[in-house]
Amino acid sequence: METNNHGHQTGVTPEAADPAPDAAEATAPPSATIKVAKTGPDVWSWLGGEDRSRFEQDFRAALSEVHDDFDVSRLQEVIDSWWAVAVNMANPDPDAEAAREKYESGDSSGLVEVPAEQPEK
Repeated sequence: METNNHGHQTGVTPEAADPAPDAAEATAPPSATIKVAKTGPDVWSWLGGEDRSRFEQDFRAALSEVHDDFDVSRLQEVIDSWWAVAVNMANPDPDAEAAREKYESGDSSGLVEVPAEQPEK
């Protein structure tokens, strides 16, 4: 089985791959950036939970379209659209993570409430 340069399996079916990396595994020194290839297996390997399920749905829908019209560009569009999410999973922002944890623990100080936009009449 092949692995990418991050130790995640590539070229395997989702059923055979390891689960998404946890936060500790995805942590890199501040100056290092983990690179995520724009390939289905590499993007898939960095996604977890609901994101992984939605990627799989999008990818399979694109495969269905390819089956009908033989235009494989739709597959690359799906990979490209999920690539940024995978990069964020591979390179979490420590400040954003700290803010999320603070909010989830019940501390909403420092947050600014933005009023909902009112529809024009």
